[in-house]
Amino acid sequence: MATLKHTYHEIHLTKRSPAQKVSLFFGVIFLGLSIVGAVVPGAFGLHLRLIQTSLYLVTGVIALMVGASNESQKASFFCIGFGLFYALLGILGFVIGLPAVSSLSPELGADQNLFRVIPGYMELGTYDHYFHLIAAAFLLFGASPSRKEVTITTEKTTKE
Repeated sequence: MATLKHTYHEIHLTKRSPAQKVSLFFGVIFLGLSIVGAVVPGAFGLHLRLIQTSLYLVTGVIALMVGASNESQKASFFCIGFGLFYALLGILGFVIGLPAVSSLSPELGADQNLFRVIPGYMELGTYDHYFHLIAAAFLLFGASPSRKEVTITTEKTTKE
């Protein structure tokens, strides 16, 4: 019986579960937003201030760690946990948010769904809620059951 062999590089890239791939992708996104938020707090209409950019930084680092690990179960747990967290944050923003101007980002103007998580420290607007819901959807979708690994083998058969 001969086994089809792959190089390390091929295995490294092709054996990642969907949860690991989603974790890596959103790790880069969250880290990028934390850096952008430190430089331009109102970028993309998001209310990126110290607490929110710190939260994104922590989320991004954890996402990259679990995405790069060799255990897809860690990435699945990350996707479920953070997916539910960001889904809850986004839904609460639309349900509890009120029309107001953020005390942290007055340059963004009035927002119809301003959610003051911690008034004066962490305030989220409509674009934040949309981002959180989109991220949550991808994270939860990425946590769906991974495909099973397939080992390709070939057998020599002889006619007798």
